[in-house]
Amino acid sequence: LQQLENAGYEPKAYYAENDTDTQINQIRQAKEEAAALVISPVDEYSLTEVLEEIKQDSDPIPVFAYDKLIRDTDAVNYYVTFNTRKAGKMVGDSIIKKMDLEKAREEKKTLTIEFLMGSPDDRDALFFYNGVMEKLQEYFDDGTLVCTSGKLTFDDTAVMRSGRNTAKNDMAEILSQNYTEGAPDIICTGADDLALGAVDALEDAGHVSGEDGWPMITGGGCEAEAVTAVIQGKIEDDLLFDNRVLAHDCVTMVDALLKGEKPEISDYEQYDNGTKIVGTVTSDIQLIDADNYQMLVDDGYYEEKEIMP
Repeated sequence: LQQLENAGYEPKAYYAENDTDTQINQIRQAKEEAAALVISPVDEYSLTEVLEEIKQDSDPIPVFAYDKLIRDTDAVNYYVTFNTRKAGKMVGDSIIKKMDLEKAREEKKTLTIEFLMGSPDDRDALFFYNGVMEKLQEYFDDGTLVCTSGKLTFDDTAVMRSGRNTAKNDMAEILSQNYTEGAPDIICTGADDLALGAVDALEDAGHVSGEDGWPMITGGGCEAEAVTAVIQGKIEDDLLFDNRVLAHDCVTMVDALLKGEKPEISDYEQYDNGTKIVGTVTSDIQLIDADNYQMLVDDGYYEEKEIMP
């Protein structure tokens, strides 16, 4: 809101408290006086009718989907989100580099990897998985990487609602059935709760971070507890999805359109809402590890006391 005010607008926020009917009523109320609508949908599939009403107005206002894509309607003008496929590629590249998979390939060594991906009903979680596999598939093909549990597809690795306890139980089962001695070399996860669940399972099984055999674990979201785990060496990498960046990109897009200009779109291919390809601005993501976590304090994302062990 502050960024919109700084751009000269008078923004008004409506909070639906996770209730779709409330959000639909708020949209109907807001459209009577708004020049544009920025909507983060409670349910991506439930706004078709109310947005069709906006589209049929004599002077329809533009609609921007924020963070989550609104589905099954051609009344969405633009979308702003984080590029989770790119995030997956970033994690894949980091695994390749930090685990030196090229050297392992040359020496014909095999490294083990397990996955805990995001919720199976989350499209962004699938994008993230696809990004990771784009980078790692060749190492599976030549045997440099092996998933000992055999849980390699997105469906096999997805964790409903990305729950920490579910991830802990899933990893505990993987460890007990496939790693009676030691642990995987790599545990790639799609979210911080999944990474922390993996840490919980490893510690319950007697593994200690910092000692030989502790795996490279990747997370996503930079929740405070996960950043602390990065500092402690329990999690190797975390992904920062900075909502301040997302808000800035959204304001830039809204401002351009309301001034009669065409927003600078970064993706006209990837985001299909079931009715149309929605032009999308994808916001930048930052990889955080023990070498650069201080940037989270320096730019005000966290106070030092919030993340230090």
